[in-house]
Amino acid sequence: QENKVAVHTDDEVPSVAIIPLKNKGDDKDMFYAYGISADLIKDCSGAGLIRVASLEDIEKVENWNKLKADELASTLLVRYISQGTLWKMDDMFQLAIELYDTQESKVVWSDRWEEKWDNLPTIKTNLSDGLLKALDTKQKDVNTSLANNTESYKLYLEAKSIYNNRKGIDDINRVIESLTESISIDNLFYESKLFLSEVYKNLGELEKAIEIINKLIQVSEKSHNEIALARCYYELGDIYKQQNKSELAIKLLKQAQAIYIKINDIMFNMYCNQAIGAILHDIGKYTESLKYMKECIKTCKQLGNKEHLYYPYYIIGSIY
Repeated sequence: QENKVAVHTDDEVPSVAIIPLKNKGDDKDMFYAYGISADLIKDCSGAGLIRVASLEDIEKVENWNKLKADELASTLLVRYISQGTLWKMDDMFQLAIELYDTQESKVVWSDRWEEKWDNLPTIKTNLSDGLLKALDTKQKDVNTSLANNTESYKLYLEAKSIYNNRKGIDDINRVIESLTESISIDNLFYESKLFLSEVYKNLGELEKAIEIINKLIQVSEKSHNEIALARCYYELGDIYKQQNKSELAIKLLKQAQAIYIKINDIMFNMYCNQAIGAILHDIGKYTESLKYMKECIKTCKQLGNKEHLYYPYYIIGSIY
């Protein structure tokens, strides 16, 4: 409701840390809260002129899940803190969320609702819509990663949880099995395919990763899914970079960047500049590399993103 949302109106770029939802249900359901939160952070990060603390940065903070909002905001260099709970009871989810403005010392948005298990894929969308509305930032007006099938999305979330807590090859095999099943249920849900390709890439099985991405490119072109295409080009460019196929890697990264510019995904546009600049540096094209790294610095300063400034400065220093 409009009258219950104190929308961000300052000239400063809104900055937020989306703290993983607390699981109030059974321990075995922890992966729902954590996985949905990770997806939410990723989606909001690409929503335009907004700075979102990464999950990695949040987890670096000692006792992050016990600190007060003001302490978290100060450590993570953000103004807003989003916190909430998720409770799975049988075939229902109960959710609660609030957005706290540490500058004004008040909650600017809060909501509670219930969702049936069958509506699991819509939870993340409802959360991101509410958060971005309160932060005066528009969601991308293109195809999103919304899964069409609840079971497929559940398998994907489970796979991410197992992989993040893996102890050995048995866990990795479970991840591959879960993702393969997720894909067989919903062939259009591209997140499972990209995650499977990432698992193979990290195992060093680059040809398997490339095969998955190339097939996904064909599907994404038919369905006109620009976000999926951009992610494919970016990931493929990263793989070819590892294989020292520099020119091909740069070509793919530029294809990804063109889409990110079109859909106003400022953060991934910066990541493309950084990746292209790094490759150009590695192959000795220093003048071109400088141009891309200076664009990275410009974007970081625009977003007030201090934590990403170190790498372009490092490369520029290396060039000089």
